[in-house]
Amino acid sequence: MEIPREVILAPEAEVELQALLDYIAVANPMAAGAVSAKFDELFRGIATAPNAGTKCRRDKRVRRRFLGNYAVYYVFDEPNDRVLIVAIIHGARVRHRMRGSDRRSARPSPRRSKS
Repeated sequence: MEIPREVILAPEAEVELQALLDYIAVANPMAAGAVSAKFDELFRGIATAPNAGTKCRRDKRVRRRFLGNYAVYYVFDEPNDRVLIVAIIHGARVRHRMRGSDRRSARPSPRRSKS
């Protein structure tokens, strides 16, 4: 039996996950526990097969796996045989970020007509 790799949550990812669980727990504490268990299962899967995730276009070191509407971004630190979870982001926020400041800053500002 293979010993699982260490999985480390970056502080930002830990905050994002806790905020998600807290939000769910307000309406349904049992559901929050179930969601937490699903994330734990996903993290174990990532630790078992860290190269299975999709590589991100912007940074090929970062990979992504999904749990429902959430994207989990991580880096496999192969020399130290561990996984760093760098972000947990809801799909709507991912799309918003893609339309966000990076693309907007590349567009010229609209011209105002002279009256």
